[in-house]
Amino acid sequence: MQVPMPTKSLVDNLLAVAMKPTEAVMSRRPDLDIPKDVADSLRAATMRAGGELFVPLDKFVALLGLPDTYNNPKRALLLAGALQRRFERQFMMKDFRVGAVKRGAVIRLRVVGRPRSALARVKTEPHYKAR
Repeated sequence: MQVPMPTKSLVDNLLAVAMKPTEAVMSRRPDLDIPKDVADSLRAATMRAGGELFVPLDKFVALLGLPDTYNNPKRALLLAGALQRRFERQFMMKDFRVGAVKRGAVIRLRVVGRPRSALARVKTEPHYKAR
């Protein structure tokens, strides 16, 4: 059984092994730097596609010229959220939505107020039986 260190020596040992704050900061991905013309192009392409556009994550990252660290399906939701905030706050595109689907493998761009897909206009039978 180990005997605990006296408080003074424990404090001294902790201070000896402590890191500087600049060494302890974890590296972050670079901030998204999307020019206004790229944002307008994404919105125009989405409108041209009928209000909703699905793009594979790897191709989306390559087309926008983002660093390769953004090409991670596990973090695609974070990318979508960051883009969404950028579009809303910097470019004032309140009706434009960015999301991640298929477990982050696909980025979904959508203009709010438009039908979600081509199937939204098709009249279908209800899945329940009316009494």
